[in-house]
Amino acid sequence: MPLGPFDRVFHFDQARVGNWLRDQAVGVERRDLTVLDTVRGDAGDITHLVGEGEERVAGDFLIDCTGFRRQLVGGAPGSR
Repeated sequence: MPLGPFDRVFHFDQARVGNWLRDQAVGVERRDLTVLDTVRGDAGDITHLVGEGEERVAGDFLIDCTGFRRQLVGGAPGSR
């Protein structure tokens, strides 16, 4: 049973995809952040990330580049 509107998860080589996205992201703010926690809204969506030094970062489009750790996706309620 899907946990949301998406029933597929793709795994990519995070270093190669990260480099490609960095090259494509002209005019986009990119942040390298060690994520310590995620803050979620009532619907379970991530409202912002909490990094080292309690730095908080909000975003409209987040990419989990943590490989099999699945730090963002794995922390979702009901995720496996």
